[in-house]
Amino acid sequence: MTLTRSQIVAKAYSFIGTPWKHQGRTRRSVDCVGLVVAMADELGVLPPNLEIPPYRRVPDGSVESYFQKHMVKASKYDLKPGMVLLHSFMGSPFHASVMVDPATGAIIHGFARHRKVVLDLFKGKKAGMVLHAAYDYTGVQDG
Repeated sequence: MTLTRSQIVAKAYSFIGTPWKHQGRTRRSVDCVGLVVAMADELGVLPPNLEIPPYRRVPDGSVESYFQKHMVKASKYDLKPGMVLLHSFMGSPFHASVMVDPATGAIIHGFARHRKVVLDLFKGKKAGMVLHAAYDYTGVQDG
């Protein structure tokens, strides 16, 4: 399946306002990783029989294995709209977002502090988080 960056960004926008729930994976409620998973499901690129083991709300690095196994690693130095970003805190990857506009730093993410999916700005560092890695959904095409 071919997937464009504009389709990914549009899908991310459609989740703004969705309630936040730790380990939520549907349009009814998501957390940061759940947003990435729910979007993949609606975009038709969710791996079959996907199982994500439970993870804690404190940074322990456990979410990175999902990205490494099911997504395509991209350059964090050449960010593009629709990329999925993995952020770290104190050196441990733990938070995900979807890049909307690299020029402005606009991202969409499930944010516990706001208890919903929000449009936010991320310019290298935010609330102690730094950019750890960037990934693309399988089959993404520039455009």
